Amino acid sequence: MVRPQVFRFWLEVSAAVFLMFFWFLAWLSRLQKPSTADMVRFLRGADMKRLSELFLTDGALRGVVSRRSFLQRERLRLHEAGEIMRAACYSMSVLIAWAGNELRREARFLSRGEGDEQSAEMVEGHRQLLSAARAFRRYTFLALIKLSVWRVFRTHWWLPAPAPRIAGLQKILAWDFFLTYGRIFKAVAEVTGQYDDGFTEQMLTALFKIQDPDTMLALWRQSGQLRMT
Repeated sequence: MVRPQVFRFWLEVSAAVFLMFFWFLAWLSRLQKPSTADMVRFLRGADMKRLSELFLTDGALRGVVSRRSFLQRERLRLHEAGEIMRAACYSMSVLIAWAGNELRREARFLSRGEGDEQSAEMVEGHRQLLSAARAFRRYTFLALIKLSVWRVFRTHWWLPAPAPRIAGLQKILAWDFFLTYGRIFKAVAEVTGQYDDGFTEQMLTALFKIQDPDTMLALWRQSGQLRMT
């Protein structure tokens, strides 16, 4: 007869092995090596303009309506901000997979002596894009955690916790929203500018729901923040 302690031990070991195997299969099933032609189809548009508006209108009715009504309104705003962050976090994962694939491809050309000056620029550009995408993904991941905690503990009128301030998401630990967003915008614009005409506008629209990417790109180039391509 098997002792209960022995049975429990092997049950826990089996569960741990199953979870590790499941995680391994999930890791193998992740999106890998998306082509440039298919890239845009996998992106989820994150409305950065709307997120900025949520920051700027933070606490607009604080003190005007009852605490209960105010917190109900803030809960909806937190959900909206969370959906934007979730879309951005997913899109950064797609962007990282694409940039990594392009980086390895261009690096192989250079290692075989088949590359040129443009290949070297592409390698450096994709390195910058990978770094920027990883930083913005870390920011959005931390923002999602913070938003979840706020929704659970700070949006109920009968709890003594203070009301959340969405503007507090502008900086989380070492990551600043406007700096990380500006960095990823610049990296995407500079890298995609070396591909076919219109690819930059297509990517920025798919990533950030920018309605007029041409105007925004022109302003950035005039300010000297983007290289002319």
